[in-house]
Amino acid sequence: MRVPWLIALLVGGVAGANPIPVPESETAPLNVYLASEKLVVTISSTDAMFAATFTFRYHEGSSKVPVFALPRAVVVELPIWFPEAGSADDRRVEKFWRTFEKGKTYDLSTHEAARGVFDSSVALKIRARQSGVMEAPSPLKFLTVPGDCGRRVSEGRLYERGFCCLVLPLSFSPGVLWHAPINISYRHPLARSNGEGRFFYLPIFENLPDQISTADNNRYAITIEATPDCSLTVSSGDQKIRVESGRSGTISPNHLLPIRAVSKPMATPPAP
Repeated sequence: MRVPWLIALLVGGVAGANPIPVPESETAPLNVYLASEKLVVTISSTDAMFAATFTFRYHEGSSKVPVFALPRAVVVELPIWFPEAGSADDRRVEKFWRTFEKGKTYDLSTHEAARGVFDSSVALKIRARQSGVMEAPSPLKFLTVPGDCGRRVSEGRLYERGFCCLVLPLSFSPGVLWHAPINISYRHPLARSNGEGRFFYLPIFENLPDQISTADNNRYAITIEATPDCSLTVSSGDQKIRVESGRSGTISPNHLLPIRAVSKPMATPPAP
């Protein structure tokens, strides 16, 4: 499987968090939906680490053009929320923004330094299991940083202060997308303020059939884990949980309802 990548960076932008199928054009809409999302987010005092499995399906009850009638591969956008500022003792965020200037496009296949910064900052991996074989996508190539910073609100999507949004359009063949679960892992530093780390995730579920609900934890579930060095306060609408050090809790995701978490470092025991 070869998955061409093109990355657009929307600073402070408007996007989601889970992968989102997008149409090729308004005249040929693609009514694809995210059929399941099993996501585990492990949050430490400094980082959020994601490990997810997604499946997609075509909404057969729709009058829109089916995917097999489209001439090209299906595009799925993966948004990644990334902090605009990091902590004084963690220079990764500063290095990222020192490397990627707004209003420029980088060819990461030839710009080794920029590619190294992106990989060390996000550590993105994508796999699709087809016919029992785990296959990897083709290498990441372009990174575009819009000069307008994407600071706008549209279509009900949110702007979250202190975060930017890396949007990665991934091109999959229809055969892979329909028959292979997509496994995605990545990480990013937390946004920092007042000695605490902040996490943000925005679920988007478009084109879901009427009989499917994101409250079905057999299909959709987001588990938040705290590493031993911190405790978490997690909220999403009316759902509010506290996750103690080394423990986990589960959130039922809802369309365009943000999931936020605050990571509080554990007190360092006094030296003997």
